[in-house]
Amino acid sequence: MPVTVTQIAKDSGVSQATVSQILNGKGAAFRPETRDRVLATATRLGYRPNTYARAMRRGSFGAIALLLPTNQGRAAPFMSLWWSIIAEAHRHDLRLTLATMPDEELTSEGHVPKILSELSADGMLIAYTHDMPERMSTLIDRFHIPSVWMNNRLSHDCVYPDDENGARGAVQYLVGMGHRRIAFFQNSGETHYSLVARAKGYTAAMSAAGLPPRPLIGDWSGDEARERMVRMLTAKDRPTAVITHGPSEGMIVTVAAAKAGLRIPEDLSLIVHAPNPIQDPTFRATRVAIPFERVGEEAVRMLIAKIAAPKRKRPPLALPMPVEDGGTCTPPK
Repeated sequence: MPVTVTQIAKDSGVSQATVSQILNGKGAAFRPETRDRVLATATRLGYRPNTYARAMRRGSFGAIALLLPTNQGRAAPFMSLWWSIIAEAHRHDLRLTLATMPDEELTSEGHVPKILSELSADGMLIAYTHDMPERMSTLIDRFHIPSVWMNNRLSHDCVYPDDENGARGAVQYLVGMGHRRIAFFQNSGETHYSLVARAKGYTAAMSAAGLPPRPLIGDWSGDEARERMVRMLTAKDRPTAVITHGPSEGMIVTVAAAKAGLRIPEDLSLIVHAPNPIQDPTFRATRVAIPFERVGEEAVRMLIAKIAAPKRKRPPLALPMPVEDGGTCTPPK
């Protein structure tokens, strides 16, 4: 049987009201020896607070939910993001509930209003990055469910890396070194917003510098992508620098450069977009840093504000993506 406030009061020799206030963090009005006795008794008896009863009294659960897609490919698979969410929730004394729900439930008129009560949470962090279920965002807005989208660029209530300006910064970094023939390489069949944003930022920065863009964008097999890069790197007017969408493309560039007889960074500078410093001893790169740790922190803070005012739409928060030197960029010969 669960230990009750009545039992603790009886064993401590104080009133139930006194026990309730002390166990709910309101013991400052009582003598230290009374607080210590009540807490020691609760510990000895194995008391565990009734979360649901406390939620009914407070009108909140003191918890947030992290909603993950059932399809794992639709969420950002980076531990820095998940750990930052856990740490920030802990800093605000919030419990974190992990949940996955079928798409048909997330787009059901009757089910959506019950999501928070079923998850025992006051609001949701949504980890869908692309291919979201139709109507999901519409229903969340309609029912004023406090929610914040992560790594997804929407019109409101979202936190995401500023991929467009991150790619601009990469071009400007290379132009500042004297590069004029700068290529952009992207090989992916996904539909995440960053694929468009990084290519757009690259093209805009090249145009602003008066330089012709050199994009190599497609969805090829590894062998085909590598051969296309070899052809680019062996052309008469080959690029002196390449910016890639991610580390996997960076590896392809490294292999292709070796086949073309080019050394990195002596003959070819390389910048990749990556969430963490690249520590692979066989592959290093200067990177456009994707701030997933800050995405998690800022998303929790935005959600706390949404819980306080569910009907108020928060402006999207785009986080800067600085270029961090990894030793693979030098001025062109």
